[in-house]
Amino acid sequence: RHEAALEAFELALLLIRGPVLDGVAEGPALSSFATWVEAERLDCLELSVESRTALGRHREVISLLDGLITQYPLRESFYRQLMLVLYRAERQAEALRVYRRAQQVLRAELGLEPCRSLRRLHQAILTSDRLLDLPLAG
Repeated sequence: RHEAALEAFELALLLIRGPVLDGVAEGPALSSFATWVEAERLDCLELSVESRTALGRHREVISLLDGLITQYPLRESFYRQLMLVLYRAERQAEALRVYRRAQQVLRAELGLEPCRSLRRLHQAILTSDRLLDLPLAG
């Protein structure tokens, strides 16, 4: 039920109008709440992209994901999603460049390799794995 999910995610994202508690005195409880709300917003964005991708609307999210990666360079799920939508938009070389970018950022910032799911997607793109294709509507 990706259409209904997408509608719910979009409504939820409309409720956020800027930084949470912007200009309010800070404290541990408020700071923790603001962090939680931001994490929920990012999860909602991620799920919104998943729904759009499942609906075959992958071209709609390419620029959104590019911006999210710039803003949140350590969030591997955004790299994964961008790689997949670029591949499905017949932009395989760009999808592979996104992987290299993720690899460079993660090595430089954390001394880590990309997570297993990102490495698997990279390999699947290299081999044009049919599992990456959208299922045909039937």
